[in-house]
Amino acid sequence: MQGFWTRRQQLQWFAVSGVLAVLSGIFALFYSGFSPVVIGLFAFGALVLLFYTWPLKYLAIGELTIFLVWGPIMVSGVYFVLAQQWDWNVALAGIPFGLSVASINVGKHIDKLPDDKKKGIGTMPVIVGEAAARYVNMAALVLIYAVILFLIFVPRYFTPVMLIVFLAGKRLLVALGAFSKPRPEQPPEGYPAWPTWFSGFAFYHNRMFGGLFILGLIVDTISRVFLSSFWMVR
Repeated sequence: MQGFWTRRQQLQWFAVSGVLAVLSGIFALFYSGFSPVVIGLFAFGALVLLFYTWPLKYLAIGELTIFLVWGPIMVSGVYFVLAQQWDWNVALAGIPFGLSVASINVGKHIDKLPDDKKKGIGTMPVIVGEAAARYVNMAALVLIYAVILFLIFVPRYFTPVMLIVFLAGKRLLVALGAFSKPRPEQPPEGYPAWPTWFSGFAFYHNRMFGGLFILGLIVDTISRVFLSSFWMVR
């Protein structure tokens, strides 16, 4: 719609990414010996891909699906394939990133609320209203950091290295400030991304949080390996 690419290019990207996803899924099936869990995950992914636009998005569960796919299902699914075992802490560790991505999706649907309402698309913001959707998204953004704190200090699944994500705190406050007020009728002077508004602020937070989250996981893993080797030498 905004001329970033043509319909042909869109279909090409869809085809390439779809083939890569299917091949990855087939590899996971063989690697896991056709585990029933992996078969279920493969089927779930295929069904979500086919039915997200309709009917899931029309039933106000599209946002929930985005959260599950990008968070606990994707993360714990990859872990299960590689480790051949289930760990609820891994699923819990996938929640922060899933919520961060879903916050963009919810923000986008709030931005599109009037158009979706006219078209009869029952997204979550259409069903519950703009105000409720904004507060749900604010709660999701705060929950991201609450889950990370829980994993650091209660089961100690993460090391304190993961506190690095709080460097995105300033962007979190900016996003919360935007979601705390109704969408403006017109863009503020100099605002570059209209008609997107809430999705822009959620994405602004996600870019920094997501990078810090992945960096934290890498450093967390390396530190565990280093400390383990150190204590074995001692």
